[in-house]
Amino acid sequence: MAGRPPLLFISPIMPADGGNGLAMRMGVFLEAYARRFTVSLVVAPVAGQLAGVEPTPFALRHAERVIVLPLDQALHPLFQLIARHRDPAARRVAMKAYPRPRAFFYDPVLLREAMAARLGTAPRVATVHVGRLYMAPLAETYFGSARCILDMDEDDARTLRRIAGLRIANGDVTGAEGDEADAGKFETLANEYLPRFAFSLVASEQDKASLESRYPGARIGVIENAIRPGAAMTLPGGIAPIDLLMVGSLGYYPNIDAAQFFCREILPRLRSATPTLSLTILGSRPASSVTALGQEKGVTIAADVPDPAPYYAAARAVVAPIRAGGGSRIKILEAFAQGRPVVATRLAAEGLDVADGHHLLIADQADDFAAAVLRLLSDPDLGAGLVIAARALVAERYDVARVAQRIEGLADGPGAMIECADPDAQSQRGHHA
Repeated sequence: MAGRPPLLFISPIMPADGGNGLAMRMGVFLEAYARRFTVSLVVAPVAGQLAGVEPTPFALRHAERVIVLPLDQALHPLFQLIARHRDPAARRVAMKAYPRPRAFFYDPVLLREAMAARLGTAPRVATVHVGRLYMAPLAETYFGSARCILDMDEDDARTLRRIAGLRIANGDVTGAEGDEADAGKFETLANEYLPRFAFSLVASEQDKASLESRYPGARIGVIENAIRPGAAMTLPGGIAPIDLLMVGSLGYYPNIDAAQFFCREILPRLRSATPTLSLTILGSRPASSVTALGQEKGVTIAADVPDPAPYYAAARAVVAPIRAGGGSRIKILEAFAQGRPVVATRLAAEGLDVADGHHLLIADQADDFAAAVLRLLSDPDLGAGLVIAARALVAERYDVARVAQRIEGLADGPGAMIECADPDAQSQRGHHA
């Protein structure tokens, strides 16, 4: 790594080459930057467990040093006071008055101080990369002296408003109010920080267009989610054949809803034609409502498994009945790479350059989704054709090596990434960074 310019990479989760979708996205950026920079990786585990996070072999392989900040010791004082409310209704009222979104539960001053202490007398940083909008305040020290990049991943406000709409449709008005409140707070964060970064990134053209319509002075680009080509598939020992597989973080509301929607509305339609059809729902930290679905006949919940590949190998098809969200679905790309045909809702496939009937089957309503699944399971040639086209798409557009080349291009100077200007100077230019 000698002779390479230094880069500070600030992430809300330990970057990885598999597992959690956000960790995988952070991993692609880290791996790409490591080709041209000496990387100092700072993890403030906002998107994971607060304590006990350890550097992984993947992170150590791509960063010169890995620093995990003590997030459990840096909770925002207001957030701590709110958490002490015993009455849930009182907590909700206080949380609405909290000026930052719920993901921003840390004290940025304390974390910046902890980061500076851990970094010590490191060489002057020329480039700073920050993952997710709620981490943007951790770059404060470097505005005006470094090229600062913000990977938003998605338009948080847009995503939260979609989730709020889904909650309302499901009768969860209280939850919807919390998501709507957070959406407004994310817009406040974006107004405050987007002009201060040289460049901001999202995973889809849809989120880019949404943000540009609201923040015309911000410079926003697209870096798609990426996946590694899957290894040759062999039927694993110890895992029974699976008809249908669903994969996702099972504490995330859109995935909770997707699991319930499939089990309650789609699966009964499938069972009327194929009574013994089996479904495995695989993911991390399942909510109790998801765990309860495992009591239904033929439904298995596989929680926190270390490697999903054997489950893909055992599955005939993958389903993604997502009805809210943003960005792009890295788990659909994972299914593509693992050589499994996919049935998904239109929203689940949003952000991916896919065609219905060519790369996957798309259906939104329960009747249509069930019909698409039955069509796929009864026509092996259809499934094989979808797999061939989907794998070719991954190789052409979403392969880690290809996306990493575009990430590397961000470091090629003013044409791709502009020096972060002084905030006061930006204000005088009308925030057109």
